[in-house]
Amino acid sequence: MEYLNSRGISKQTVQTFKVGFAPDSWDFLVSKLSEDHSAELILKSGLCVRSQKDNRLFDRFRGRIMFPVMDKRGNAVGFGGAYTARRKRRCQISELARNADL
Repeated sequence: MEYLNSRGISKQTVQTFKVGFAPDSWDFLVSKLSEDHSAELILKSGLCVRSQKDNRLFDRFRGRIMFPVMDKRGNAVGFGGAYTARRKRRCQISELARNADL
């Protein structure tokens, strides 16, 4: 939230549009999700991927302001991310696997 505030994004805007922030870390989300979820479920979410080099999980999105892509019913069906000023500017979208457990 601190980074979003520094960019002039209010708490109200964050709540209304469900804006998030992915820290510039290889395993921030993996570490948090691993506390309560299996590796299989984490991979199904599409937010993390498995390294071909050493088979470890890592965060797909790093150093980005994140936005959910919503369907007509208000369900998150994917995510868009915009790199922060600290990273190269570009967007990436990942499809979120539809899973009742998510």
